Amino acid sequence: MLGDRLVRLLSLSVSNSPLRGFYKVWRELGLPDNFEDYVIGKNPNIFYLGNGNEPNTHVLKLVDEKMGTSGFTVWRVTECCKEDCDIDRKTAQRRTRAGVKALEKRAVAVCLEFLSLAVEKMVEVEKVSHFRNALVIDFNIRDLFIDHPGIFYVSTKGNRGMLKESSKSGNADQTEDSESDNENNE
Repeated sequence: MLGDRLVRLLSLSVSNSPLRGFYKVWRELGLPDNFEDYVIGKNPNIFYLGNGNEPNTHVLKLVDEKMGTSGFTVWRVTECCKEDCDIDRKTAQRRTRAGVKALEKRAVAVCLEFLSLAVEKMVEVEKVSHFRNALVIDFNIRDLFIDHPGIFYVSTKGNRGMLKESSKSGNADQTEDSESDNENNE
């Protein structure tokens, strides 16, 4: 189903996800151009599109919160957080070393899952940042990628984050070449 990646991404979010964020990553997720009509509109039993807090904004969420939470996704987030999986923002506000470390582990697990949903396993860092509130990530995304070089790779221009495994397959070199070609053409 075309909406599987959308369902998995929504299952990671804690709060309502702004629809404008999905418009920024629809290509990376392999969604069609008219995904709002073709995927969301045709599946009202899966997706709920509601009004946001501001005028002319919409939020997207799952009708059934348990839908889309695959066993592997739950395992990955739980494994990275262990017993601290239920840590919330209050723990981070206390600024205990263990609390911040557990939140960072959760943020890395969520970013890893987010990038694994992308077709080419890479997304611009700014696009991932649009989901920080919905995914409850209290860290700078670029810094998070840079701090974990064994998992993530950030392009030399610093605007694309990708999984380390995809950079080994040559995607990083192709991306850098295409970015420099685009700038030379302008």
